Amino acid sequence: MNILDLFSGIGGFSYGFKLANKENQTLAFVEKEEYCQKLLKKNFPNSKIFGDVLCVGAKELQDLGQIDVVCAGFPCQDLSRAGKKAGLEGERSGLFYEAIRIVTEVSPKYILFENVPELIWRDDYREEFTKTLQAIGYDCWWQTLCASSFGYPHKRKRAYVLCFKASPNSSLFGRILHRAFFYFYANEKPHLPSKEIISICSEYRRRTKKGDYTLHCKDIRRDDGLSSLLYQVRALGNSIIPKIAKLYALSLQTLEEIKGANLVCGGVR
Repeated sequence: MNILDLFSGIGGFSYGFKLANKENQTLAFVEKEEYCQKLLKKNFPNSKIFGDVLCVGAKELQDLGQIDVVCAGFPCQDLSRAGKKAGLEGERSGLFYEAIRIVTEVSPKYILFENVPELIWRDDYREEFTKTLQAIGYDCWWQTLCASSFGYPHKRKRAYVLCFKASPNSSLFGRILHRAFFYFYANEKPHLPSKEIISICSEYRRRTKKGDYTLHCKDIRRDDGLSSLLYQVRALGNSIIPKIAKLYALSLQTLEEIKGANLVCGGVR
């Protein structure tokens, strides 16, 4: 699958899709932060990188070719319970509509959004969000997921919304995606026994010029499968967990295989 990664941060979505299938390719990132751009250039050297989402349109994207998936973890400040609750009309979270503008220009098969749980918990936010997607021809399947459910020692509860082009089979597609996602989830190793975690921590040492280095709380924070250097900057707080993106990628791959085999409603796609 070809991916366009909006509000990319450090590329958690794209990394997760790569974990699912090495043939998945991110054609371009859209990320404003210079620090994140440097990391993206290092980790995804063959992908284009655009800056401000406000300056990206059909002209900039026309040479990318077919885009199958658009990923967008747009800003959450106006949706979060800790923010001003301006909603999707807020200055930061209102960038959601820039993602919608780009989606209408590239017409992907799927869109994968990530944000705070309030996006789908609050009726007014959810209704505005889904109404906007339906207006451009997409149905939505959403769920709230916690990092702790995937083996990480913190909650980090987030809303994920997977959108696919509306069709007579939309309800069936949603059920297929749901079953596929939790099938792949069940085959992961989401939890470690407490004794195993304790033994890992008690044996942890890092050799320095002055001798062994014992475990520090900063090291415990390095738990999400990304470079430890990233935890020293605010990019960590904006990142998603790659394992979750991986499961979505596997689910989409399953749906594509079923559709390709004409197994859905007598071949109707």
